[in-house]
Amino acid sequence: MSKATDFPIVYVKNLPYNTSTESLYQLFGEHGAINQIRVSNQEHTGDCFIVYQNLASATKVVKELNGINFNGRYIVLSLYSVDKSKLAEEDYVIRREELERLKEKYQIS
Repeated sequence: MSKATDFPIVYVKNLPYNTSTESLYQLFGEHGAINQIRVSNQEHTGDCFIVYQNLASATKVVKELNGINFNGRYIVLSLYSVDKSKLAEEDYVIRREELERLKEKYQIS
């Protein structure tokens, strides 16, 4: 089971459909430095991901803003949990490719 404690990503649900990115930066930026806000390209999803620069800010915003009324809707926040097993597989593939490149460079079979 993966832990969200390694990634400062907050998943926000139940946003009003007409929420602007600027209003999200205004609300969530008060609680820490934001790297990016990811909103779905599809209309009417009502959710987004907010990537903070550190875990402390992400944890703080979840505790302070979960359940508040934002433009007429009660938003739900949680720390996003990343599936580390997929990260491990990707890391293995990258390391294997790097090893093959080094073997070729130094002519090792």
